[in-house]
Amino acid sequence: MKILTLPNIVTFSRLPLAALSVTLYQQTFEYATVWAFGCFLLGVYTDYLDGWLARARNQVSDFGKMMDPLVDKLYVFVFLIWLLGAGIIQTEMHWWVSLLLLREWAILSLRYLRVSQGKPVFGAEAWGKLKSILLYTALTLWLAIITLVTVYEGLAYTRVSYLEFFNVVAETIFMLGVITAYYSLFQYLARYAK
Repeated sequence: MKILTLPNIVTFSRLPLAALSVTLYQQTFEYATVWAFGCFLLGVYTDYLDGWLARARNQVSDFGKMMDPLVDKLYVFVFLIWLLGAGIIQTEMHWWVSLLLLREWAILSLRYLRVSQGKPVFGAEAWGKLKSILLYTALTLWLAIITLVTVYEGLAYTRVSYLEFFNVVAETIFMLGVITAYYSLFQYLARYAK
């Protein structure tokens, strides 16, 4: 099994993109947050690109099926932890983040258990993909709020009422993502039991 394939390289590129994005969000030079937001969006795009490349180049592998979801989870949690630490995500959302962390740990454990038993790894199903879309959408909204506030400070877009509205929308989408995550976990458990 060849590990150093283009799809796997694209998968692993998300980790330095996450680190660069969070680092840029903490900088104060002009348009740092725009660059940070661009890095984040590029990382989200690579989540689609790696799977497309693997299928197009006939390089789908169990290694890729294991690493892609792991890197996806790390990518999402880098931003969630930073947003929590920065106080951008409200305190009451901590429970939702904890529930998501517990679910992701359970899914990864089941995948590794299958591999240790010599069984093929299940790829992502529709509900798991929907979960990813919802989580990425919530993160995109939270990070867009930060970017708008720092770049367009004082304009109508940065009025508190607008920001509160978009924050509530992001929180709602995030909660739907966590609920969807648990639904996909139950589906995965049902497949695993067969």
